[in-house]
Amino acid sequence: MKKLIYLIMVLGLVFTSCDPMDEIYADLDAQEEIITGDIEITFSKEDYTKEISEGGYFEFSFPNFGSIDQAKELIPAYLTGEYPVWGDGSLVNVNFNIYDPIRVEDYTVTSSDYDELISLGDISAAHLSSNYDINDFFTYKFPQADMGSYVSLTYNSLAEQILYTLTDDDFDLVGNGKYDNFDIRTGKGEEDIEVRRTKIETILLNNFPDTPVNQQYLVSYAAFNNDYDNVVLEMLVEFDGTNYNMVTGTEYTLTDSDVALIETELGAAYPGPTANVVKYGSFDRRTSSDNYWSDEMLVEAFDIVLKNLNPGAPEGTKYSVNFVIYDGSTGDASMLLQLDGGSYGKLPETLIEETVLFALTDKWDVPFTLTDEHYTAMGQNYPNFSDEDLAWYRIAIFLETQFPYAEADDMIAVSYTLREDGKNNTEYVNFVFDGTVFNAIPSVVEKTIKFGHDGTTWVPDNTIKYTLTSADYDSLGTDYGFPGYYNNFDVREGKADVEESVRLAYINTILMNNFPGMAEEQKFAVSYNVYSGANEVWEMKVILSDGVYILQ
Repeated sequence: MKKLIYLIMVLGLVFTSCDPMDEIYADLDAQEEIITGDIEITFSKEDYTKEISEGGYFEFSFPNFGSIDQAKELIPAYLTGEYPVWGDGSLVNVNFNIYDPIRVEDYTVTSSDYDELISLGDISAAHLSSNYDINDFFTYKFPQADMGSYVSLTYNSLAEQILYTLTDDDFDLVGNGKYDNFDIRTGKGEEDIEVRRTKIETILLNNFPDTPVNQQYLVSYAAFNNDYDNVVLEMLVEFDGTNYNMVTGTEYTLTDSDVALIETELGAAYPGPTANVVKYGSFDRRTSSDNYWSDEMLVEAFDIVLKNLNPGAPEGTKYSVNFVIYDGSTGDASMLLQLDGGSYGKLPETLIEETVLFALTDKWDVPFTLTDEHYTAMGQNYPNFSDEDLAWYRIAIFLETQFPYAEADDMIAVSYTLREDGKNNTEYVNFVFDGTVFNAIPSVVEKTIKFGHDGTTWVPDNTIKYTLTSADYDSLGTDYGFPGYYNNFDVREGKADVEESVRLAYINTILMNNFPGMAEEQKFAVSYNVYSGANEVWEMKVILSDGVYILQ
């Protein structure tokens, strides 16, 4: 693509007795005219890839720029060469391709971030433990993020206790595969609870190599006791980054006198449940029963017992209370309690640090990640793709089955595995529904930047020219005295809109509403109606800075 513009000036000369050139030179000096232009251009493949001698310009290996910054750096020289006589005020709207793959930004939530969210009332403590918390954080920290953005977020969350039951393979791993249990009889291998802890630690380290610090597992395991019975026991362990340590307290088993004390103290509040436990010696855990003991009721009862047992216990004292339950059959149970603030309760929730990838579609959430079953459904022999084009084609079709009620412009962020050079790599791609099918957003996209001539060189100018509409004025209020009443700003002395700051605030409201999600440093030239004693059109030039439009 080449454009050549020539300026031909015809000079009429009038000959007199003096040197005619003196008058011509004087006229030229007095008429130093600036030549301007305003056009739109689009680069061709040849512009990117061919050598200059062959009609190209940039001599790239690919028909695109590597980034927006590279385009801003190289395009001014191109414009200077193509339009050498254009000067100050000239504008060229340039359409070009850039390589714009999905880039994942890493961010770790800081203590000041938590403090700010707490002050805003978005969270109650220094952790993010729900998708609502996650989205409140992103709204606070990434308010200008574009749709399709990805952030790998490291943050604190509540450590949910994971229930795990040892399997035959687990017992086999630690040498107990013959009977698939721990022999806890007197004098036997696993009588010592520390031996059992060590074997459970070996199993968990093998099965869950990426466990975060402070994660707790409540492990159920089969055991063979002195009564030659097969029983199921539990051990609560917590990972410290190296070892799984038992979370336990002083063992205490409820007595008949403890049960009598519970009835005395709680009989009025819970007459049925307390009478039942005195009669049968077990706490009814069936939710359908009128005598049901909830966790909260048990904590209340055991708090009474433990305070009576050890009235001078220091803060932080832990007890593991053993008691009998009935849930259709009689069995043993235990509850770990800690003295905190003068009362016994379940152990405080622990926090874990985790790193999760989030993508912004209609909200921030984890990408839709393909499973082994998904690959099989798409006709793949292995849980991966070896060709990107095939992956995008099949995923687009598959998404229609997974999101049958998608609406036009809905975006789905997808994570899939692409096998290249013998390695599996995690790839991300965003799909947008056009009302009929899902379309992948390619990694090479077209961008447009306006370049303006400042009198010396070409500089990027992202200014958007915008004229306020009747709807814009109405949005600011339609009662008398507000802009929507006459569809203008009254800038007469003493009137509401005479101060520029007032009009700037109004224009901020309109631009934020009409153009959400604009990037920092986006410029607008806003034309608006005023009444200054006569109807006029004024212009305000603003730029987005720290999420607010300010005067340029």
